[in-house]
Amino acid sequence: MNSLIILTNLIITIIILVVTSSSAAVGNNNKKLNFASEFINSTCNCTEHQVLCRWSLAPYALLLLEKPCHLAYVAVNVTLADAKNVSQYVRELKRQSGNNATVAAALDDCADNMDGVVDEIQESLNQTRWLSANNKSQGREDFEFHVGNLETWMSAALTDEDTCADEMEDLDEPLRSHVGYGTSRVQRLVSNALALINTTYFGK
Repeated sequence: MNSLIILTNLIITIIILVVTSSSAAVGNNNKKLNFASEFINSTCNCTEHQVLCRWSLAPYALLLLEKPCHLAYVAVNVTLADAKNVSQYVRELKRQSGNNATVAAALDDCADNMDGVVDEIQESLNQTRWLSANNKSQGREDFEFHVGNLETWMSAALTDEDTCADEMEDLDEPLRSHVGYGTSRVQRLVSNALALINTTYFGK
């Protein structure tokens, strides 16, 4: 486990280095990279799926180090991109399902639910935009209202993702595993995002 964590941290640092290789003098950049890597590691400690958290946030490490208030926005935006990819993938599988009515129906239901996941995460992203622009400047009541909306939309996305996963239970392998891998990843990203939302807005 320790070797896995060390390897993950090393890879994250390399990712950050590639993303930022043209941005500053080497000495200062290395120092920033170390701070950024440590920041991401520390930030992801609050999540259930820490390795995935570190991987997904690594490309944005320097931005988040300088502007940690954007943490929730970045986490939700990364989750949205992944959910869109899974939704498109399920739609493509459905198109290729041919005359197998059982498979086509299950994939169609799953795709509908994943479309709902995308819509709900998009609504969540809209809430993070408002919060990034206003934070608590509009009053505590407005702030809590928008954070509540954000958490509600993300929780709804979890529910729809679970429904999609349930639709896959009766399908044969390897199709079930292919879809399950994507939906499971989205579920873990949503879970992480909810934890990071609490960290961003409530310091939990």
